[in-house]
Formats: sequence, structure tokens, C-alpha cells
Amino acid sequence: MSSRRQTAAIGLVALLFLSGCMGFGSATSEERLLESATYDWEPDTDVRIDLGEREYRAVYSLENRSTMRIYQATRYGTEHPVQIRSLQFRYTNGTVINASAIGVEESRSAVYLDLPADDGQVAFTAPKRSKSFSTQVFVEGSYEITVPPGHRVDNIVLGTVRPGGYETERIGDRVHITWEDVTSRSIRVDYYLERDLYLFSGIIVAAVIAGAVGMGYVYRQIKELRRQREELGLDLDVDDDRRQPPPGMR
Repeated sequence: MSSRRQTAAIGLVALLFLSGCMGFGSATSEERLLESATYDWEPDTDVRIDLGEREYRAVYSLENRSTMRIYQATRYGTEHPVQIRSLQFRYTNGTVINASAIGVEESRSAVYLDLPADDGQVAFTAPKRSKSFSTQVFVEGSYEITVPPGHRVDNIVLGTVRPGGYETERIGDRVHITWEDVTSRSIRVDYYLERDLYLFSGIIVAAVIAGAVGMGYVYRQIKELRRQREELGLDLDVDDDRRQPPPGMR
């Protein structure tokens, strides 16, 4: 390999490395971590996650634990940090502090929090995909996830809730999903608008009607073809014809 090619290859590797290193700070910029937000610090479960259209807000209750690793796993087995913002911590006495008093470090695979106390609650906001939410289980215990207004999860085709063993309750225009004890590695919720169910049902009904009409048309065509063959004398019984003697031998 020529020296020019070697230099180009080294430069490419260095560029990729630097771009990766620069990406470390992209998910936990100080400006985003210090953004203000309002959280529900009095949940009925160990973890409360409130889903919005494009983001979610999560509150985790911790006991005898002053660190937390926040990451998202992919279907390919890799992990990457969650882009958290509006980071806050609440002491057991009710005092709430922002990210300026919380240690935050980011690697290629996760965000690490060094919390100011062993007991308390940590809350943050993070982005999510539309009508779909998944998270790793950072804290085992009871969970409550609230889907956005006007959405449902109970249709087995359009909705998904994992793991099982959950209960749902509709309060106002929102569905609350609760687990008494989550020990799985992850949670996934796919939800849909109530009007999507009506649209999906309409498509199914239309497809059934179209299929019935098509089958009726085919049946009529076959029946008409059979009638035409009979008129032309093409539907003779071959076995009966073979048993008849030739005209000169009758």
C-alpha cells in the first residue's frame, strides 16, 4: 500500500474515532439536562412512565442505590445511551434538585448517573417513537405506564403489551397499564387511536364483502360456461359414449 493510501486510511479511522467520541456528549448536553419539567413525584408504583406523542416522562423510586445506568437495547444485541433531558432528583424529605447536582457520564452504550443520595427518586424526559414505546427495566418492582389520550392497547392486532401479567384501567380518556412486579429485562407497549380500530374493522369488512362478490362472480361465470358447453354438446359422458356400438353395428 502506498504512503498516500496509508495516510488516507489512517485519516478515515481517526475521523470515525473522533466522530464517535464527539457523539458521547450529544445525548447528555448540559443545556438539555437542565431544562425544566414537571413530574408526578407521588406515584402509586415504584416506576411511573407518562407517554406523550413524541416523548415520555419517567419517575423511578430508588432504595439503597445511588447509581443508575440508562440505555436502550437494539434488536441486534447492541446498546446505546438514551437521550435524556430535564434530569431531576427528589430527596426523601421532598427537596427536588436539578442536574447541576447530579453526576452524569456518557459512554458509547449508556448514560451513567451518580445520584446525591442512596434513597430518593430520579426523573427524566426522553424521546420516543410515535405510537410505540420500549424501555429497559432499570428498576425492578411495580410499574405504571399511561398511554396518550384517546389511545388503546386491547386489540391483539393493533396493540402490544409486554411482559404479560398486567392490568389496564381507563381513567378519563387515558389507559393506565400496571404491573405488580416486573422482573423482565424490558417493557414494550404499542398502542393505537380508537378511530384506527374502526378504520381497521372497516377494511376487514370491505375485504370480506369484496371476496364474497368475487366468489359469486366466479361461480356465475363457471355456471354460464357449463351451460354453453351443454348447448354445444361438449359435456358428454365419455364412459357412456365408449359403451355405445358404432352406428353400423347397432
